[in-house]
Amino acid sequence: MVELTPLWKGEEPRGHERMIASLETRGLVREGALTEHGRSVRYEIEAETNRLARPAFDVLDQRGDRFVVLLVALPSEIAD
Repeated sequence: MVELTPLWKGEEPRGHERMIASLETRGLVREGALTEHGRSVRYEIEAETNRLARPAFDVLDQRGDRFVVLLVALPSEIAD
């Protein structure tokens, strides 16, 4: 599902033509963009990843929340 990341961000995926074709076959992508179903699947993946990762951050006590905020902002900071 890494191939969904550029589409999730509204970017054009490059070098993943076979994967994009597979995602189109499954109804996740249409005309180079995520379908409603594709966005839903990506959201579910993100939510499940966050749920599974949360216990690791819970041990950080109250500072864990701040750490998560900073961590989530990191990809956008790198892109800029």
